[in-house]
Amino acid sequence: MEFDCYKKYKKLAREKWHKEFNLWKMMYLGMIDRVKKMAINRGTEEEEFNPFSKLFLNFFLEVPKARISGKPIIMYPFNYGPELFHAMGLQPLMQEIFSVGLAPFHLNEPYLDITNEIEYGDNPTLCNAQRPLIGSYFKKVAPIPDLLFYLATPCNSLATTYQVFHHLSKVPTYSIDIPYWNYLDKNSEFYDEETLNYVIKQLKSLILWIEKETNHKLERDKFQQTMIWLNQCREYIMEFHELLRAVPCPVKSMVPFGNFLIMVTKGGTKEAVDATKYIQDTALENVKNKI
Repeated sequence: MEFDCYKKYKKLAREKWHKEFNLWKMMYLGMIDRVKKMAINRGTEEEEFNPFSKLFLNFFLEVPKARISGKPIIMYPFNYGPELFHAMGLQPLMQEIFSVGLAPFHLNEPYLDITNEIEYGDNPTLCNAQRPLIGSYFKKVAPIPDLLFYLATPCNSLATTYQVFHHLSKVPTYSIDIPYWNYLDKNSEFYDEETLNYVIKQLKSLILWIEKETNHKLERDKFQQTMIWLNQCREYIMEFHELLRAVPCPVKSMVPFGNFLIMVTKGGTKEAVDATKYIQDTALENVKNKI
């Protein structure tokens, strides 16, 4: 028997999505099945989805809806938070949600093969977290964003591969240079008092670039609300981390990764506040019950 919340989300997958979202839809349906299996294991399959599951499934729905509505989609890597994008009315798409999210369903493998065939090959300097996207772009089965954004960190592989994404997608692209910086030791050869201002200038230029490319303006009130929600999330996560000191550990080892997913997809939103609070509350309850 399928319960109402599962049927509701599966029904939403029957709506018209652009062809470029076919793989995305397969991942979405796979995620629903995984959420259901986890709920069955917990004995909670008759309950409504918890705030984390709801946030993640809704995120999978928001991206194709943005394409239909004309809301600009901006793709970015896992090491940057989306709060500025949310505040400016864009649809954030964290790239690894797609290219790494294919892996649990073995959907990434044929696109890795295609990427190898075009000689962007499998070697120790290129990361498989990004490479499946190249093959899926060639086969036109991956959503192409309206904007690309990346940083010079954390590795040469990511910065190099985003240049390939730009070449294939032909969409406006902005990158930020993050210098190697020791900010604690002023005597270090890597300390430079101008580094922080250097990065701040680039972030201000990023805002101007988004405004130019999308006609979406950064509004003070919206940005302030976004940062209030972001800081509420951070407070819940910090409290959660303190609870992890308990013995026995109150949650399974993969649960902290849930907080990471929340922050890199929906950081700065009310949904993220609800989801991080849910994870913190669950850990607190388990500590009280010595679970």
